[in-house]
Amino acid sequence: MITMNLDTSEFDKVFEEYLTFSKRLPADVVNAKLYYIARNATMTTKRASKDDIESKLRGKANKYDAPLGAINNLKQKDKKVLLVQEWQGNWKS
Repeated sequence: MITMNLDTSEFDKVFEEYLTFSKRLPADVVNAKLYYIARNATMTTKRASKDDIESKLRGKANKYDAPLGAINNLKQKDKKVLLVQEWQGNWKS
């Protein structure tokens, strides 16, 4: 398990100050900012070609002697099996 501590004190201070000058609700402010971050990310991210994606998925993974696409499929399959086992009540910790 990965743990992480994040100091948000500076963000909290600036956000509170921003809200004193804004007439919008905090949720509306955050949603608007996130919208523009996502929009700008989609506009500035380089588009990958289909050939590049296919060649990387068919290429060898760094740690395993198997194509990366096959490893990804196995991981997804394992997740689905675990979810089905948990749903059926067969989950054992």
